[in-house]
Amino acid sequence: MLTRVYEVYAPGLAATLATGFVVRDGEGARRFDGRLGPFDLDDLVQDAFIRAFDDRARRAYDGLRPFAPFLLAIARNSLVDRARRERRYAARLATVRDEVADAPAAPGPDVAADERAIADAYLGFRAGLDELARQVWSLRFEEGASRRVVEEQTRLTPMQVRSREKQLRARFVEWMAQHGLELGVVLALTGLLRRGWTP
Repeated sequence: MLTRVYEVYAPGLAATLATGFVVRDGEGARRFDGRLGPFDLDDLVQDAFIRAFDDRARRAYDGLRPFAPFLLAIARNSLVDRARRERRYAARLATVRDEVADAPAAPGPDVAADERAIADAYLGFRAGLDELARQVWSLRFEEGASRRVVEEQTRLTPMQVRSREKQLRARFVEWMAQHGLELGVVLALTGLLRRGWTP
């Protein structure tokens, strides 16, 4: 699943890094000129994904914001860290005055369309649930609550919670497939992998 996320987002991240951008840190605003060799560029992309797939970063990502700007923020932080340690990266950062730091780069049209399609399908799935199913879904998969908490708040028995959860998973998988969306990417980008969803 994470491999697919990498395949979708790595080209756009590499393109953004190659064109340059402004970063802000404790030293003010500096422009990264983007002029790196292919090996250094690939190294930055790889490092950004290693950091993004780390447990701490995955917990910090809420699954609601677009993933591309989140990934770019990680890459920017990685670049600043490297610039502090290595001259070849520091040389690529030039101080700029009175320049507003760029907003996170917009994802490419294909990525943005994928994210919109996932968000629309997700909201459509959720809207089609009855009140109790929506409560179970919200507690278990959006808030990451334990089954015991779901039992307490819904007054369902342990067996009923497990049964509802199984049914909801099956409905969700079917719904996403009907909308032509790859489940691995959907799970990663919605944050469901870390909120009680086990493939």
